[in-house]
Amino acid sequence: MRGLPVEIQEEIAKQYSYLIDGIEFDFPNGSKYFLNFDMDLIYNGIKWEARSFKYDNAIMTIKSEVDYVTFKIDNRDGFFTNLTKDYDVRKSLVTIYRFALQDPAKIVAHTMIFRGLLDNITITEEEASIRIANPFILWKIKTPRRIHQATCMWEFKGTECAYTGAETECDQTFERCKQLGNECNFGGFRFLPSLQDKEIRWGRK
Repeated sequence: MRGLPVEIQEEIAKQYSYLIDGIEFDFPNGSKYFLNFDMDLIYNGIKWEARSFKYDNAIMTIKSEVDYVTFKIDNRDGFFTNLTKDYDVRKSLVTIYRFALQDPAKIVAHTMIFRGLLDNITITEEEASIRIANPFILWKIKTPRRIHQATCMWEFKGTECAYTGAETECDQTFERCKQLGNECNFGGFRFLPSLQDKEIRWGRK
């Protein structure tokens, strides 16, 4: 979709209605990408493998801060069993993303919703129960959760923004980010407004 006028992108966005989550694991032997869907998908050159998972809980404070997220993920093929026999996966970086899909199954946008370190894993023949801890809890620091919004969350020219050009202002919109040639680091979910009046289906029926 890069290179298309914003007006055309907005029209395309009106056609999607699937929201699904994906998990990226940065294991000692390499990265793995799992999608809570019924088929594998390719996105930005990366193969996201179909593997079911469900969240147990997200422990939150009254200030909407997340300490950790726990989930159960399918292990019927023995993937996690074999992995933990050869590697210590504790403290592996884990990132949870939310994807917007068009029909047929095509990812058109994504946003990161949580990132942390693998704190604990319990494995059975059926599933692996995994807890991801906010890395800041190691220093007893709370970090606000990622909020779904159409505008960018990153501080202009900050670490996540990564813009190093000569411009000195940004209104946090995707249009401005694109003008600056920095849309690859846009920290918002730009298609979110198009979902306001839609019936959202999670995964496939």
